[in-house]
Amino acid sequence: MSKSKEHQIEKSLKNLNHRNGLFFNDFWRVHLQNKPQLVNKTVDLLSSRDEEFKLNSTEKVKQLNIDYIGHSFLQEIFKLSFKSLVSGRSFLRDIKNGQHTHANISAYNGCLNWAKAILLMCGVWITPKKIQNKFWLIDFYPSNEKKISSDFKIIDIGTNQIGHIEVWLILQRLFRTSKNSLWENEFKSFILELDANDIAFHRNLIQYHNDYWLHLEDLEEDNMENDIFNIIHDFNPEIYYTLDIRENSPKNSMIIFYLLLARNFYIMFNKLNPSFTHGCDCEIENLKNSFNQIDFFNKKDSLWLLHEVEHAF
Repeated sequence: MSKSKEHQIEKSLKNLNHRNGLFFNDFWRVHLQNKPQLVNKTVDLLSSRDEEFKLNSTEKVKQLNIDYIGHSFLQEIFKLSFKSLVSGRSFLRDIKNGQHTHANISAYNGCLNWAKAILLMCGVWITPKKIQNKFWLIDFYPSNEKKISSDFKIIDIGTNQIGHIEVWLILQRLFRTSKNSLWENEFKSFILELDANDIAFHRNLIQYHNDYWLHLEDLEEDNMENDIFNIIHDFNPEIYYTLDIRENSPKNSMIIFYLLLARNFYIMFNKLNPSFTHGCDCEIENLKNSFNQIDFFNKKDSLWLLHEVEHAF
């Protein structure tokens, strides 16, 4: 990431509202009332009002109000969750085939989608394309928690598209400024101590260094790592303190990171009042079915013991 881009992102992040877990249900309730028959994509809803994204020379932030944008965010949360779970099924197959390097790359993609899903649960959306020749952060968490409305904030983040490193920087910003945490405290500390550049460390080496491979034996023979299943089945918060995603080891891998992100996404989602998501029964059922297809999530004493599928919603 260039210095100018990094500086622009850092300046923009200062305009993000803090988060308070005590108001989590309240702000979602406001945005999810009066469910429409059809929900347009978020980017389409915003692009249709692109004239409102014109800021004067001194503005970097503006308040808007667009009907049903919360519902479009919820639909994106479901889609991101499905994509993450597909990555989980993919890396499970890779592990069973003895291809641990492949598994880590698949897990990385899942991690990135879990991070975006958590951001959306917190009320932050990143435009995937330019509107009025700029990229934007959409912050629909209220600036005044005692007067929650359907207004949301658009934040100018410049002409450079947000990449994977910036996603983690935004997540860290939210974790740093939030109180009455929506997540496990150990998870919050773990995320805040991460170097965003380390998350894609092995993926970048594999992509950009032709001769780099995590486990050379993957190219020649099966490399089944049973230890990773033991970690998954016997979840202990100590994992938060011992995981080093930059280290080349089955006990320090993107797969464990994926599971920790997935765990805390579901902790957040389970806190959402079911009445707010009324009418989303099909999406929730599909999400549960996708979750069921990753068989090690359903084992006793697993990472998901406290949130088994039948009680998740």
